[in-house]
Amino acid sequence: MQLTQLGTYSTGIFNEGAAEIPAFDPISQRLFVSNGAIDRIDILNLSNPGNPTKIGEIDLSEFGASVNSVAVNNGVVVAAVEAEDGLTPGQAVFFDSDGNVLNAVTVGVLPDMITFTPDGSKIIVANEGEPVDEGEP
Repeated sequence: MQLTQLGTYSTGIFNEGAAEIPAFDPISQRLFVSNGAIDRIDILNLSNPGNPTKIGEIDLSEFGASVNSVAVNNGVVVAAVEAEDGLTPGQAVFFDSDGNVLNAVTVGVLPDMITFTPDGSKIIVANEGEPVDEGEP
């Protein structure tokens, strides 16, 4: 197998999880990339794969502390967002491909991975739910 690089995109933030999880929407030709460094999802136009261009971002700060994962199915984007304190349930936040909020639902503590079922009718969330040291809030 031989791979050929078509294009690149840089957030300008190095070594801080600024471009961790990508999810491509073939309907809109957009790539949604989790940017945990600033609690946003970057929206890239990939209609020309040789020149990925940032065309927007989704601010997730009102939903929690950090975006941990993103997935796309049939034009719907969903993000796993952990709570501010890391001890209470996080949220799965749904958007359209333009970044408009559709809905938000409570999920488990520290939602770390999110994906749609193959038929797109449900989401699956893996929650880290890490233990805390005794005496920590």
